[in-house]
Amino acid sequence: MRDPRLLAKPPVCRLGCLVLVRNPRGDVLLVDPDYMDGLILPGGAAQPNEPPHLAAARNLHAETGLNLRLADVL
Repeated sequence: MRDPRLLAKPPVCRLGCLVLVRNPRGDVLLVDPDYMDGLILPGGAAQPNEPPHLAAARNLHAETGLNLRLADVL
């Protein structure tokens, strides 16, 4: 039996994104966030109902200051 309370408010879907930025030599852009040790690809969480490509571009800009048009979304 299905509980109607579960159908009234479905669980929140969390979406995260990472951005792979390479220069003409093939070097990969990494960031060093304050909240963890080590280097990682730029990215972060999407806001509710935010498309993945816009979330990726927003997070890239917030972490690096780069305003890039993203070519491919995987």
